[in-house]
Amino acid sequence: MSDSILNQAVLELQGMLDGPAKEHFTKLPSSHQQEWACYISEAKKDETKLRRIEKMKVALLKP
Repeated sequence: MSDSILNQAVLELQGMLDGPAKEHFTKLPSSHQQEWACYISEAKKDETKLRRIEKMKVALLKP
Protein backbone atom coordinates (compact mmCIF):
# COMPACT_ATOMS: atom_id res chain seq x y z
CA MET A 1 0.00 0.00 0.00
CA SER A 2 1.49 3.37 -0.97
CA ASP A 3 2.18 6.00 1.67
CA SER A 4 -0.43 8.43 0.32
CA ILE A 5 -3.14 5.76 0.30
CA LEU A 6 -2.14 4.62 3.77
CA ASN A 7 -2.19 8.20 5.09
CA GLN A 8 -5.66 8.67 3.57
CA ALA A 9 -6.79 5.46 5.28
CA VAL A 10 -5.48 6.79 8.62
CA LEU A 11 -7.44 10.03 8.15
CA GLU A 12 -10.61 8.12 7.28
CA LEU A 13 -10.15 5.90 10.31
CA GLN A 14 -9.73 8.95 12.57
CA GLY A 15 -13.02 10.24 11.19
CA MET A 16 -14.78 7.01 12.19
CA LEU A 17 -13.63 7.23 15.79
CA ASP A 18 -14.93 9.45 18.56
CA GLY A 19 -14.34 10.18 22.22
CA PRO A 20 -11.60 8.36 24.11
CA ALA A 21 -10.91 5.92 21.25
CA LYS A 22 -10.11 8.80 18.90
CA GLU A 23 -7.99 10.47 21.56
CA HIS A 24 -5.95 7.30 22.13
CA PHE A 25 -5.63 6.66 18.39
CA THR A 26 -4.28 10.14 17.66
CA LYS A 27 -1.67 9.71 20.42
CA LEU A 28 -0.31 6.52 18.82
CA PRO A 29 2.89 6.79 16.79
CA SER A 30 2.11 7.21 13.10
CA SER A 31 3.52 3.75 12.35
CA HIS A 32 0.97 2.19 14.73
CA GLN A 33 -1.84 4.25 13.23
CA GLN A 34 -0.80 3.00 9.80
CA GLU A 35 -0.73 -0.61 11.01
CA TRP A 36 -4.31 -0.30 12.28
CA ALA A 37 -5.42 1.41 9.05
CA CYS A 38 -3.81 -1.32 6.95
CA TYR A 39 -5.37 -4.08 9.09
CA ILE A 40 -8.83 -2.58 8.65
CA SER A 41 -8.54 -1.62 4.98
CA GLU A 42 -7.38 -5.13 4.01
CA ALA A 43 -10.82 -6.49 4.89
CA LYS A 44 -12.90 -7.19 1.81
CA LYS A 45 -16.38 -7.06 3.32
CA ASP A 46 -17.82 -4.01 5.06
CA GLU A 47 -19.00 -6.16 7.96
CA THR A 48 -15.44 -7.37 8.47
CA LYS A 49 -14.16 -3.79 8.44
CA LEU A 50 -16.74 -2.79 11.04
CA ARG A 51 -15.85 -5.78 13.21
CA ARG A 52 -12.16 -4.87 13.00
CA ILE A 53 -12.90 -1.25 13.91
CA GLU A 54 -14.77 -2.46 16.99
CA LYS A 55 -11.83 -4.70 17.94
CA MET A 56 -9.52 -1.73 17.53
CA LYS A 57 -11.71 0.44 19.78
CA VAL A 58 -11.63 -2.21 22.50
CA ALA A 59 -7.85 -2.51 22.21
CA LEU A 60 -7.38 1.27 22.34
CA LEU A 61 -9.49 1.59 25.47
CA LYS A 62 -7.73 -1.16 27.43
CA PRO A 63 -5.77 0.28 30.35
